[in-house]
Amino acid sequence: MTIVDFLAELGRQDIQVWADGDRLQCDAPDAALTPELANQLRLRKSEILAFLRGPAELSFSQQRLWFLDRVVPDSATYVIHGALELRGVLDAPVLERALGMLVVRHDSLRTLFVTVDGRPLQVVTEPAAWTLPVTDLSAEEGARQRLGKLLREESSRGFDLARGPLFRARLFRLGANAHVLLLAMHHIVSDGWSMEILTRELAELYACLSRGEPTTLPGLRVQYRDFARWQREWLQGEVLEEQLSHWRERLA
Repeated sequence: MTIVDFLAELGRQDIQVWADGDRLQCDAPDAALTPELANQLRLRKSEILAFLRGPAELSFSQQRLWFLDRVVPDSATYVIHGALELRGVLDAPVLERALGMLVVRHDSLRTLFVTVDGRPLQVVTEPAAWTLPVTDLSAEEGARQRLGKLLREESSRGFDLARGPLFRARLFRLGANAHVLLLAMHHIVSDGWSMEILTRELAELYACLSRGEPTTLPGLRVQYRDFARWQREWLQGEVLEEQLSHWRERLA
């Protein structure tokens, strides 16, 4: 049985497996994980981890965005951005650490899109040193007007899907207790809902790090790459034909 077939069989039994560093984690309903399946997981651990970390096909929405980027490379049309105004004392190094932890936590923020034999694949890069650029406007006249111009410039910059990174941040300092944090991502790895999750998790990570406490965010069992694999496996055969038949009838 191939690794794809084996994982598909686990999925049909509602058994979830995911990579947690060098460990293979598993979550299964009562009695679903039989001794035979547990033994197979142990024997094929390295193979499963290599597959989960390896290149994956794109989801259908990602493939649409990848195609549009090929038509108009580095366009800012699909850049999702948000500017957060931060009031009060800010520890920029701690904020930088919190952002770096987010990049490690979410595979999507480290994903690139490469072409192999004419076919797009998504590849998650290993975590690397992450720095937060800081632009100090505190001594400038008309700092707010200057900030607006810089925010527009940053927001209008596109991304190179093949080279990345597809997530960037920049901190603008307006004064000792006034800062603006710009976050920008390509839509192929994010959406409006994801931005809300990131800002919420960033606030929690920053608060924990500021207090010297361990972070309380639970581990992620599923990354977007896992969803893309599931979608590709699900939408084929009879399911795909049913969907195609519906739209052929509606559009006839």
